Amino acid sequence: MLFFAEQHPALFAASAYGFRTRDACDVLPGVPLIIEEVTGERAIDRVDSLWKPGYGILACGPESMLRALARAYRSESHVYVSLEARVGCGIGTCLGCRVATSRGPKRICVDGPLFSAEELTWLT
Repeated sequence: MLFFAEQHPALFAASAYGFRTRDACDVLPGVPLIIEEVTGERAIDRVDSLWKPGYGILACGPESMLRALARAYRSESHVYVSLEARVGCGIGTCLGCRVATSRGPKRICVDGPLFSAEELTWLT
């Protein structure tokens, strides 16, 4: 996400970087973080205050957070999630990172990792 913001500043309006524990502060010094164990707030809670109609959302994180985000913004277009999976081969031959989409199975390593939330009907 930080790289995307740096490479595409015209497409980047706001950010919410959330983590459960304060350990993340050591990994991302200087980046404003939402630390759940400190404030009780989650990144998705911050999205509600930052997002404006007409804007897109780009998210990565645990599946439970992506599900909550997809449910909260299911009627909005331009909501994208970056999926994580164990990628066995990295070139699309092992099928270990296959995910169900509305257009049939896709491989995260080749077809993703970025997918439209609309395409991942199992998120909602």
